[in-house]
Amino acid sequence: STTDKERKLPQTSTSQTTPASTAANEPLDKEVEQKRLEEEMQKRKNRIEQWRAERRTMLGIDK
Repeated sequence: STTDKERKLPQTSTSQTTPASTAANEPLDKEVEQKRLEEEMQKRKNRIEQWRAERRTMLGIDK
C-alpha cells in the first residue's frame, strides 16, 4: 500500500501543491497567471452577455 500512496502523491502534488509552491517561490508568476485567468473569465462573461443580448433581440423579434 506504500507504493500506491507514493504513486498517488506525485499526481496530487502536481495538481494542488505546484501552484502553492510557485506562489511561495515566484509570486510574480502567480500574479501573471491570476491576471490571465481573470482575462479569460472576462472574455467568457462578455461572450455570454453578447449571446444573451442576441437571444433577447431574436426573441423580441419573434414575439
